[in-house]
Amino acid sequence: MDSFSDIIEAYGAKTLSDLLGVPDTHVRTMKFRNSIPVEHWPAIIAAPPAGQTITFDNLMRLRATRFASDAESAA
Repeated sequence: MDSFSDIIEAYGAKTLSDLLGVPDTHVRTMKFRNSIPVEHWPAIIAAPPAGQTITFDNLMRLRATRFASDAESAA
């Protein structure tokens, strides 16, 4: 998975909403922003989508890539 949006898509909004204990509208906002707040990472790492492995390192790489892209866009 190459983005936070990909991770969200792999779960599906309803499943991820249930896993994180947030409204599905919040999950759709995360997908639109291509971001998953750090406080949700432990739940995602503990219960990845079927057939997938998600690690802290994966999430950190996605975060670093996202912020690098944002910085380049602002320049």
